Amino acid sequence: MKTSLIKILLLFNMVLCLFLLSGCWDLREINASAIPVNAGIELGKDNIITFSTLFARTDSSSESGRMQIGNIVTMASDYSVSLAARRQMLSLSKVPEWSHIHGIILGENAARNGLPMITDFIMRNRNITPGTDLFIAAGSSPQDLLAHVYIADNDINKLVQVNELLMGGYVPITMGDFVYKLMTPGIEPAVPQLSLAEVPHMNEYGALEVKHPEKPDNSLKKIILNGTAVFKGDKMVGTLNKDESKGYRWLNPSVKTGGFLTIASPSYPGEYINLEIESFRCKTIPRISNNQINMHLDIEVHINFYETTRPEPVVVREIERAANIEIARQIRSCINKSQSLNSDISGWGRILESKHPEQWHNLKSNWDNIYPFIKADIKVNTAINHSYLSKKAVKLR
Repeated sequence: MKTSLIKILLLFNMVLCLFLLSGCWDLREINASAIPVNAGIELGKDNIITFSTLFARTDSSSESGRMQIGNIVTMASDYSVSLAARRQMLSLSKVPEWSHIHGIILGENAARNGLPMITDFIMRNRNITPGTDLFIAAGSSPQDLLAHVYIADNDINKLVQVNELLMGGYVPITMGDFVYKLMTPGIEPAVPQLSLAEVPHMNEYGALEVKHPEKPDNSLKKIILNGTAVFKGDKMVGTLNKDESKGYRWLNPSVKTGGFLTIASPSYPGEYINLEIESFRCKTIPRISNNQINMHLDIEVHINFYETTRPEPVVVREIERAANIEIARQIRSCINKSQSLNSDISGWGRILESKHPEQWHNLKSNWDNIYPFIKADIKVNTAINHSYLSKKAVKLR
């Protein structure tokens, strides 16, 4: 009798739990939500923060019965990021789902003078995921950049990812990596920059058009990658140009494949050869001798012959040697710029700590005075895996 009663009570509890699990107490219908895609933060006069957001808007068309997708940018200002974001919500009729933000654009003034309050907001805000991509606005405000994100360019974070795989020019960085590098001794962050550039004869979808009703000259501003912002401590201190950004990518890639390398033809002056980067690795070895630190950089690259501006037989060994020189030049330019800015974006301090922890313990407090004078020995070994040419068009020497 007692056993039967226990079974009945257990069955009753199980049925009760089913009723409790049948609903969601914080359910919000999709029609009552606003979906932010990207956000921008800028520091203005009197330390006023401007927070702007790009929302993906869905409108129902009564004539066609289809959902038409568009974008809308809203903005608000206040004395902190969180207050500006809350003030922005006063003009919205829907609740923003902030966890959907793919990328955040920091204005240049915010990156140079207001980074502490922004990183504090980012670190403590549970809606900003560590995987959110970060960008710096160069020559334009974040809200202007967001206003030029068209339907075909909704995910501006893909701009860097695609560029790294196809061209090998820039390295994406997430909010989690950015904060980690800001707070970790021996490494500093570098962030891709976005700018607006005039692109003639293009519509907002990136397609050629014959006539634009609002712009007779058919010109249109598009978002482009424009260098890499370099940070030191809690502020932006300078930028890397295109070649220096490529050098940074050899040292700190997010993926070790993809990209192009253009070299001058070793046989025909004025002609160029394009090489496809199949894979590469960079091994940095710190060496300490007589209180002097040298960094030995061993770069191994596998490339494919892609095209040449002169249809003549190619000499594999000469192309490989020319590729070695060009890659070393790009890396050297990045190192020289980072040392001139005294920003250890290559993470040499962290590498030294992992290989020689006792020496790093003694040098850490004086690293700012040591890093600019560290010498780097660069050794590049390039090998052509595939030429995609007939044997008659290829020479080994």
